[in-house]
Amino acid sequence: MKTIFKIFSIFLLSLLLFSCNEELVDQAQTGTLKGKVVKRGTNVPIANVKIFTSPSTQTVFSAADGSFEIAGMPIGNYSVKAELTGYVTNYQAVNIQTNDQAVSVVFEMDDDKSLNSPPTAPVLLSPVDNAVSQPLSVELTWNASDPDTKDELKYSLTIKNNINTNVVQVNDLTVKHYTLTNLNYGVSYFWQVSVSDGIHPPVMSAIGK
Repeated sequence: MKTIFKIFSIFLLSLLLFSCNEELVDQAQTGTLKGKVVKRGTNVPIANVKIFTSPSTQTVFSAADGSFEIAGMPIGNYSVKAELTGYVTNYQAVNIQTNDQAVSVVFEMDDDKSLNSPPTAPVLLSPVDNAVSQPLSVELTWNASDPDTKDELKYSLTIKNNINTNVVQVNDLTVKHYTLTNLNYGVSYFWQVSVSDGIHPPVMSAIGK
């Protein structure tokens, strides 16, 4: 009886040791996630992007060159999230399958246009409204601004008159002035400027005369 009990005890102890060793082996199975964060369309690196995973491992931030690394990730499936104010949050699915596996990802991030503000309505500066006795060549000037200083503004100019239905349309101006030539005496001209930041609908000025 004692012999049977002794054999059973040894078997049970061996089973427990095997189970513990198996758990230790499983815990040691880890891989590494390496990646880079860039702006979509330009591949310009983006720094200080918060990178974290679900299930949770560790949180890191992208370097000046957009690179990041998360080491010691246990084998498994992950959702990796890239987050930075001013950009649309980005997700990538990652699967660590084998021990010491290195997985690479690239996050291409878009500007968060919901945070962007439209430009202000252009203000017509000169000639002043209802100006008379103007020369046959007139420089039209205006002003407009954008709260988002990185936005590239483009202007469109529309000119009509009180004699016929002719319309002069000048598009894609990047400066705030335009010289109008070949005017005629005795004709009233009407002009209007619109501005676009490429994100929002164009914003119109008042009509100048």
